[in-house]
Amino acid sequence: AEISPLDVRAMGVGIATTINWISNLLVSLTFLSLEEAISRPATFWLYGACAAVGAVWLHFRMPETANKSLEEIEQLFSVPGAGRSSHTRMETVVSPARAPAASVS
Repeated sequence: AEISPLDVRAMGVGIATTINWISNLLVSLTFLSLEEAISRPATFWLYGACAAVGAVWLHFRMPETANKSLEEIEQLFSVPGAGRSSHTRMETVVSPARAPAASVS
């Protein structure tokens, strides 16, 4: 979450949390059936193999972010041609031109 730009950080954390819960649900729904079908040790080996395949895939697909600035990291993950705006959503919602005038008493 720390490397995500502020304007998309909440969405990124929400997506990551959703994927985590869905993954946990899949393990919960399949564990007992797999244990009965292929034994407990084989079930753990199967889940471990899935995790190992995922780790290898991430190793080759995820760019290195160590010793990089937030701007460099944002450049790594940006989609070419996406054209992100130079201001955040919060600046769009509360711009100085639209901010309520302060009342003088």
